[in-house]
Amino acid sequence: MSKETFRAAITSEFDTEWALAFPAVPVMYENNRFAQPKTAWAAFEIMEVSSTRAAVGTVKRFKRETGMIVVCIYVPENTGTKAGLQMLDKAIDIFEDRIIPLPDGESVTFYAGKTDKGGLKNGYYEMTALIPYRRDMSKPAAV
Repeated sequence: MSKETFRAAITSEFDTEWALAFPAVPVMYENNRFAQPKTAWAAFEIMEVSSTRAAVGTVKRFKRETGMIVVCIYVPENTGTKAGLQMLDKAIDIFEDRIIPLPDGESVTFYAGKTDKGGLKNGYYEMTALIPYRRDMSKPAAV
């Protein structure tokens, strides 16, 4: 599966769940035009951490990719943390401890997420959700 197909599948999963929970909170995606609001907003990124050969076979070979879903929440300065923490919880709940099937028949496994507080930046209080994942990909064995 291509990186773009993987990105589209995972982004779609996030979009669907996020829109149900926070329809008024816009999300910024990597290298897409985004008008930063004066209200709360989120930023979504898929970050590949490592890629290794998991197994070598005579019929198929397996590549293992590990990475991190990073969701940064920005709430306006001096508005407290309650709304931001609720959004962090939802961002983690969307993926944590799930196995999501991918269009090519493979799947991605997500693990327990964690949060981090980035503090004040440009008039917003930043909080971040980090959810690790593992994706195994098979390819025909080299001849």
